[in-house]
Amino acid sequence: MMKVKYVSILLLGLLGSFFTILSVIAETQSKSVLGRELRPHPRLLFTDSDEIRVNNLLKTNKFAKRLSDKLHREADRLLTVPVEYRFYEDGSKVPPLHISREYVYRMITLSMAYRLYDDDRYAEKVKESLEYIFTLPLWNTEPAHFLDVAAMTTAVAIAYDWTYDYLPESLKGKIRFMVKRYALDHAVKEYRKGDNTSWAKRETNWNVVCNTGMSLGALAFAEDYVGLADTIITNSVKYMPNCLRFFAPDGICYEGPAYWAYTNVYLSMMMKAMDDNLGSCMGIDTLPGISNTARFYVEATSPSKRIFNFGDCTEGTLPYAGPAYFYFSRKFQQPDVAHFARETIMSLMDNKERTRWHFFLSLAWCDISKPEESAHLEKVKIYRGINDIVIFREGHKKDDLFLIAKGGAPDMAHQQMDAGNFIIERYGIRWLEDLGADNYDLPGFWDSKDGGKRWNYFRNTNYSHNTLIINDDKQCVSGRAYVMDKVESKKQTSVAIDLTSVYQKDADRVIRRFSLSNKGLMIVGDSIYLKDAEGTVCWNAVTSSKVLLDGKKAVLEKDGKKFVLQILSPKNAKFSTTVAKPLTPFENPVTGYTLLQIRLDDCPEKEQYIEVQLGE
Repeated sequence: MMKVKYVSILLLGLLGSFFTILSVIAETQSKSVLGRELRPHPRLLFTDSDEIRVNNLLKTNKFAKRLSDKLHREADRLLTVPVEYRFYEDGSKVPPLHISREYVYRMITLSMAYRLYDDDRYAEKVKESLEYIFTLPLWNTEPAHFLDVAAMTTAVAIAYDWTYDYLPESLKGKIRFMVKRYALDHAVKEYRKGDNTSWAKRETNWNVVCNTGMSLGALAFAEDYVGLADTIITNSVKYMPNCLRFFAPDGICYEGPAYWAYTNVYLSMMMKAMDDNLGSCMGIDTLPGISNTARFYVEATSPSKRIFNFGDCTEGTLPYAGPAYFYFSRKFQQPDVAHFARETIMSLMDNKERTRWHFFLSLAWCDISKPEESAHLEKVKIYRGINDIVIFREGHKKDDLFLIAKGGAPDMAHQQMDAGNFIIERYGIRWLEDLGADNYDLPGFWDSKDGGKRWNYFRNTNYSHNTLIINDDKQCVSGRAYVMDKVESKKQTSVAIDLTSVYQKDADRVIRRFSLSNKGLMIVGDSIYLKDAEGTVCWNAVTSSKVLLDGKKAVLEKDGKKFVLQILSPKNAKFSTTVAKPLTPFENPVTGYTLLQIRLDDCPEKEQYIEVQLGE
């Protein structure tokens, strides 16, 4: 045993010496990235000039000071938390991606505290964490789930860069070796051999998250691996538009608001790193929709500060509270976005919710600019993309009527059969709602082809949305619903969405028109041209309110307020209710929700029209 122990110690010593020799060799090599002289450490996301700006802000700005106080408390808390993180308190295993995201949070929080408060305790905790991180099984020659590796590479790159002057050379050498072997080299191979389903080239958030993680890693170690940073950044910039092109033309993230936050925090990190180290974003900032995406997210948030949680949105209804806003507000001179960010972040801190992931980059990128007093704000706005979005606002006070509706593309990533879906609020209460996502681990949850198992689950179908059900059928997976027109008159403004394609099996034409009157009432009118007479049409809506029915009228009650739905057409139609419930026993429970419906059975005519007024 003594002999084995002696050999192990000797090998560790030799390995440390090897890494140190590599570091000395690297010091003699060229230090540039894509022809631009390499910045000294720290070079990622929070440069020395950023640090000076933040320290100046802390002397005068209350918002920045509150963020700093929060950072200080969280960093102190993390000093008491064991570096090991593999099991929850109940003994169950933490999924690898959750482990990686936790270390993104810990490394940003502790490393930033080290820099701002000049306290070696934080750097020592970073060092201990880095030593532990490389014992985790995610470092594998052929990683099964590269998103885990990309997130952990982000954590390691930031910690390495921000505590560079504290870490011993032997540990820095090991970090470089491990990340190169198990992340960066794999990335280069993926760029060369991967097809369009590869994480590097696909059309979803994975593309942006993984390419950003690889680029941050490559930049962190750029002086040590000549040419590698050039290769990775060049390929990242080449392939990230595969996903980002779907932000065109108006900035909508088609994957939904939860993935807007996830995609854009990584996109903003990528762009910030390129701004600081390359002097430009190499064209990513000029892709259609990118400059407007933060502004879209802000304007799509309701007066009660809730999001339209369509698609696989597992974030509840609160808007994202994090640093991406500040990058976009500073980059594109959008003080209205900065103002929204400060309000949202302050609300999170006031509610004492736990911060997560990249939160404290909000301090590094803090934007205190203030918007000018706005003149007239549009009551109706249309944003076009894979999911066209229409926003109606009676005004901008919490009590004002607010409706947001969407087109749809069910077969795109993280989508549901929700074309024509909408939510509506008044008095800060959401009267008609979206149930959001179900459990990602359900059997066949990602099988989204026509007839796929994804469509066996209630939340994924049009049965669970504020839209139409024709002949009790589901919407067509390959269909597309889009905004047709906007019509304005003295009495009202209306927008039509063409739903024909998603109901092509059962109808020749389906048009849903939303109209906002000058009296603050919404009217939803559906023109349906069935393929065959004696078909059925169901107008469907989801609510957690108490529902009182009176024939053609439905009165919703919640929090001491009332909201009225009135059938204007057909004359013989009436409301009915049924309990919302899953289609299979495997799904997450649906509790406290009612389906409010208008059913037209055995329609004698092919042409049907349903019109419902929403509001008092």
